[in-house]
Amino acid sequence: MHVYYFAVVTMQRRTFVKVAGGASMIGLAGCTGDDDDGNENGNGGNGNGNGGNGNGNGNGGDSFPSEDLRFVVPYSAGGGSDTYARQIASVLQEVRDVTITVENHEGSGGMIGTNELVGAGRNGHDILTHNLPTIALEYLQQDIDIFDIDDLRGAAIATYATTPRMTVKNPDLDIDTYEELIERQDEIAYGTPGGTELGILQIARELHGFEPATHVQYDGGNPAGQAAASGEVDVASAPEGSFQGAVGSGDIEPLFTWSSQGSNIFDGVPTIADEEQGGFEPFDWLSETGRALWTNPEASEEALEWWESAIEDVMTSDQMQEWSDETGQNIQFDGRETTNASFVDALEGLEEDLDLEDL
Repeated sequence: MHVYYFAVVTMQRRTFVKVAGGASMIGLAGCTGDDDDGNENGNGGNGNGNGGNGNGNGNGGDSFPSEDLRFVVPYSAGGGSDTYARQIASVLQEVRDVTITVENHEGSGGMIGTNELVGAGRNGHDILTHNLPTIALEYLQQDIDIFDIDDLRGAAIATYATTPRMTVKNPDLDIDTYEELIERQDEIAYGTPGGTELGILQIARELHGFEPATHVQYDGGNPAGQAAASGEVDVASAPEGSFQGAVGSGDIEPLFTWSSQGSNIFDGVPTIADEEQGGFEPFDWLSETGRALWTNPEASEEALEWWESAIEDVMTSDQMQEWSDETGQNIQFDGRETTNASFVDALEGLEEDLDLEDL
């Protein structure tokens, strides 16, 4: 088994199609949408507006940044990555007195947004959020040739959160444990947003013999959760934030987390490793997702150092801690060395642990 610093996550094979992304100001609120690493409850925009110091030159005299900054989100507005991005951007404006705009360039498992970052030529004035090591797996699976992901070696800035994956059920489903779910798998319709969840299903089949009768793939964790709520499927699996609103309203119920570390948001949710669930072997290397940041590959060392320091300031700020406490969203800070090591490890070792052709 290859050892990773963070989560191993996978995405389905899709055709890479170039589409235009939408620019939006940081304060965009009330957005809807979701992504593979989703957070459907729409924390979305934080209502603080684009702000900044209005001069477009960043930190008041230093050579970097020399122009306004841009935060590229490779998923739709209102999803988990977008929620974090807008909060981080808002706090960054406060702690570093800069102007930054959030842009959504969604599609192809984040590859359209990644291409936007790689090809922008903005010398470190952009950052991209993506998941570790989903970004590598998407690139490998889709056989992308429009950009070279190796260009991003050394361009990772930080890891700012870790998100566990959760399975929820329709409240009328008379199943309370993972063990029971396996026993009745021949009658189970299972909804997911694909991507990482396909890898989870592959490993769960190999380790636990779990293979639901029907797998239905949706465009995000939120639609998968809605399908479970309506009875279209029996259970759904996605990043736990995708289900926050529906769990809160009672439309669906948490069943378990795949991660042995449990839930960051919901109290008392068991894990597949718990005795009451059957004491199954966990695989945290896949069921936990590291959220990370990259900048343009041509960024100078000065730009890289500025971003690392700035993101550390943001993630350790009182504003971020208060937001985390209020929303239940996990926050952390791991810098360039650790994040780049995880990224390189993903690029060089993932094919040892997953059968990409079988996803």
